[in-house]
Amino acid sequence: MLETSIVTGHQDSGLATLVPYLRCVHCGKGAVHFSKGLANCEECGKGFALRDGRFPDFLTDEDREQLKKELAFWEDHFANTVYQDESEASYQRWATLMQVKNQDTVLEIGCGSGALLTRLPAKVRVGLEPAACLLTATSGFFGVIGSAEAMPFKGEVFDMAFFKHSLHHVQDKAKAFAEAVRVLKKGGRLIIMEPNAEHPQRRLISNPESLFRKLSPVVKLIGPVETFQTVDELVELGYENHLKVEKILYTESHYDRVTVRQRLQRLYSRSLRTVVPQKYLMPNYYVQFRKPLDV
Repeated sequence: MLETSIVTGHQDSGLATLVPYLRCVHCGKGAVHFSKGLANCEECGKGFALRDGRFPDFLTDEDREQLKKELAFWEDHFANTVYQDESEASYQRWATLMQVKNQDTVLEIGCGSGALLTRLPAKVRVGLEPAACLLTATSGFFGVIGSAEAMPFKGEVFDMAFFKHSLHHVQDKAKAFAEAVRVLKKGGRLIIMEPNAEHPQRRLISNPESLFRKLSPVVKLIGPVETFQTVDELVELGYENHLKVEKILYTESHYDRVTVRQRLQRLYSRSLRTVVPQKYLMPNYYVQFRKPLDV
């Protein structure tokens, strides 16, 4: 579902709020300040453009080349729109699961148009997104253009970081995961909501080179580099990054306009739920990690 409005919340529109969180991706250590229409590194002097006058752009030429197909996909299909594909009840359910507090600083990685991010009652909401075209029509959060694999943020500055159906768009998932842990405060939470790679339909389309994936009438609007991962693979990444697993939930999203595929999913999950494990029934999962205080 595409909508043209989004909740604005109570975010201050001033970019100065972003300054304590930003870090130069060029030298990797300099703080960033805003002046003369640029985001400037105080250490190396590198200047980064402000897209649309409000979105600091930290993508490098190498990033753009690596993301070329993915950026073109979003530009072709969703440029300058507010992309929201789930029902209001579905977004509110995710928000309830996340239990965000009013004083929290929250980062969404691969935020798109911020459909879930804007529904969280956080003190500061920041969305990292490589596709600038998905940010231009948005409000209610601070949009930052950048790569999940080299985030333009200082270490240990967010109370929560989360991926909402975005990690499968990232080529180096382990690197993006480690970056999310780096920017998370000690005691903070990392939440990942993703398509479940163990679900039969997800298995069919997870390989970009598979014949089923290439049948565009069957698989519509799937990005060129999307690959899914299992909960076990995520849990292993969590252990490698010294995180504690707090919650694992297999679930499904809900939509205002139900497609044939979604009707089949409902039939599949409800008819087999007494004999088939949840990990094979549900198309999505929710995994919550905690960063220990002693890391």
